[in-house]
Order: sequence, then structure tokens, then C-alpha cells
Amino acid sequence: MKSVSPKSSKTRNSRNRTLKELLLSDVGRGGPLSVPPRRARGPHAVAATYDPGRRQVVVTLNTGVLICFAPKLVEGLENARPRDLRRIRVSPSGQGLHFPAVDADIFVPRLLSGVLGSRRWMRGRKGQGVA
Repeated sequence: MKSVSPKSSKTRNSRNRTLKELLLSDVGRGGPLSVPPRRARGPHAVAATYDPGRRQVVVTLNTGVLICFAPKLVEGLENARPRDLRRIRVSPSGQGLHFPAVDADIFVPRLLSGVLGSRRWMRGRKGQGVA
């Protein structure tokens, strides 16, 4: 049963959740209102792992190309320990990498263009192997 409270014009259901909350809670969970994840066009990540022997994150693109980088060069990963890099989540679109242990995110298109952090971060890295 839906009702409109006199103090708010938001439509609410019997569990007191707004329609927006219901829609967002269902996205990507396979429910009746679920929106299937969309893969990015062009190069995007399909897998990512950390190679402790090489001390590098290895990203596999849909094109078969592997991109490797040292975590210490990336803003948000500079102080990460090898065990912090074991779990890497690839976003459904393939455009994002998430490192849950350090709560860091990398936008793959920026990584491909050599951007490893904010402008300030990049300025501070000049002369240290980062353009």
C-alpha cells in the first residue's frame, strides 16, 4: 500500500521506503527492476591481480593486452602492503578497479592514458618515473 505523507511529497510503500530507494536497492541484484551491467566500449579491464614477485598490479584488458604498474606510483596505493593488494574488484563496466583493503579506486581509461592520481599527485611525482 502506497501513501503520501502530509510532510513530504515522496511516495512511500508499506515498509516506509521511497520509490527511489526501492529502485536503487534492486539495481544489479537480479530483481525484477534490475539493470544488467553494461561493459564499456573500447579497451576495458576484464581481470586484475597483484603479482608479489614483480611487485606489480597486472590488469588484463578485453583486447588481450596486459597493463602492469607498481602500486607505489598510484595515488591511494602508495602505502599499500602486498596483502592489501590481493583482492582487486573489476567494476561491471570494466572501467574501474577497486582495492577494498585500502578503499582505493582506479579509473581504467585514466590509467591507460598514464594518469595515476590527481593533478597534485602527478606534479609531485615528476622525475620519479611518472610523466
